[in-house]
Amino acid sequence: MTPPKGNSKGVDTTTKAAGKLPPGVQKLATVAGIAVGGKLPPGCRYIGIKARAYQSLLIAALEASGREVDIAALSFANTAAQFHRHAKFCERVLAESEDLTPGEKLAYSREIAKAAAERDRNVRCMGLAVPPPTDDDPWTIEADYEPVALPMPGDDEAGEQDEAGDDASEQAAADGFSIEPAAAADADAADNDTAAADEPHTGSEG
Repeated sequence: MTPPKGNSKGVDTTTKAAGKLPPGVQKLATVAGIAVGGKLPPGCRYIGIKARAYQSLLIAALEASGREVDIAALSFANTAAQFHRHAKFCERVLAESEDLTPGEKLAYSREIAKAAAERDRNVRCMGLAVPPPTDDDPWTIEADYEPVALPMPGDDEAGEQDEAGDDASEQAAADGFSIEPAAAADADAADNDTAAADEPHTGSEG
């Protein structure tokens, strides 16, 4: 496989500076031996720089939320940055290697998706996927309206039929009539038939 072409030029100094951790966090990382590292092929040094910048952004977001950057949080941030680095490297190989077979292209694509999923899982483990629980949480949105039930298909037609039935019953009551439900009328008819069958048969004999 032909290695990716290019070099690390073009990475701005702001990105390089963003890769630096706060002094206290850097000391913790040095003592624990936690760092976004690993040798990359020639021309891919910028990927490592961006991965370290990504780790620093996660740490900064954690500090901004008021959470403590302990060894666990630092480890999650480092692992997320490592998977971010892996995904970016696979993207570079997939984009610039000219002799990849279709199967190899699919394999690199799967690696990118897996690395992104693992990166996001570690970010969630840091607690950055959920806003911090504060009284003045800007992420909390309170609804100032009552929920409205949306009509289901056929509700309008059923409602019109019910209203028509009610109007007819009211009019019949005003006229001195009583409209019985169909079920009650059927029950009365059945009772009448039963009573007729129970009556003794009388007839004349010739």
